[in-house]
Amino acid sequence: MSRIQPAFADFPEEQAAALQSTWDSAARILSGATACVAWGMPTLRAADDGPHLFSVMGFRRHNSLFPHSGSVAEMLKDELGDRVATKGTIHFDVDRPFPVRLLRRVLAARLDEVNASYPRRNGEVRVYNRDGSLRSMSRVR
Repeated sequence: MSRIQPAFADFPEEQAAALQSTWDSAARILSGATACVAWGMPTLRAADDGPHLFSVMGFRRHNSLFPHSGSVAEMLKDELGDRVATKGTIHFDVDRPFPVRLLRRVLAARLDEVNASYPRRNGEVRVYNRDGSLRSMSRVR
């Protein structure tokens, strides 16, 4: 998976390093996912043009992790401690990467949510592995 340096190049050095480190950790955890840019942010999406799983971006006073879900932060609120979490983002310090252990939990919760969203109304069923790769795809009647 390629580094997403251009997306972080305009940030101060410490902030860019924290963002890049968080991105690199997520890319290792979701090694079967596909890197892209969505909403102007570096994003990992499940394989085979699957749903968005993770984005990260920096702001003036904080960095944000976007699990592309309105419920992941709520599900993990006890584990997030004093981190600010809105419906769609989890904030972290501008000068430190998001903790890897907690990042694993966030990404696992997102994958669980994605897998639970199948089957779809049209009968499509997809199951994704913990690394974001596609385990199976089928249709039910």
